[in-house]
Amino acid sequence: MQTQSGTQLKQNYDILSVDTSSIGTQTIINNLKDYVAAGGVILITNGNVSSNTNFVFNQFGNTGNMVGNGAVSNITASSTQNLSSVFGNTLGAGIVVEVTGTAYMNVNVNQLAPGSRVIATYNSSANRVFMFTSEGVYNGNIVWVVDANIFYSPQQISGNIDNNNERFFHNMIAYLLQKAGL
Repeated sequence: MQTQSGTQLKQNYDILSVDTSSIGTQTIINNLKDYVAAGGVILITNGNVSSNTNFVFNQFGNTGNMVGNGAVSNITASSTQNLSSVFGNTLGAGIVVEVTGTAYMNVNVNQLAPGSRVIATYNSSANRVFMFTSEGVYNGNIVWVVDANIFYSPQQISGNIDNNNERFFHNMIAYLLQKAGL
């Protein structure tokens, strides 16, 4: 990402999955913004609080700081906004988050860039965002998951897509593929 322009990234990748810890320079930020402007799709995750976390969060129009919190909490899918329903409707569904070992991140609704769509919140507060999209100039081509640890821990996702966890995460992938035109 440091050595390829946004156009070059788009020529090579339809979808990028990046953690905030890997986005350390303004050059990378600019390349990612150009990549999205060229039609690229990004899943931005945050594996832990690093010196890059808030830099990246703010560079895409969000405000304030992401801060860690020691408690783990399940999430609720938005009752009005979803990423996709290809694998079934998960509007308002409870999602089990089996994060182990590290803190999850705090991001409040009022910190998000104007027009952002909240896709899921932590059960402990509807104002604490777990997943959102960046809209406006980014046209929903950026999906944020504020705690990447969910991808490193078992999520009871296996076999048939027959529960809300599986539907929710498969719908996230379907959304990314749809936004990429695949």
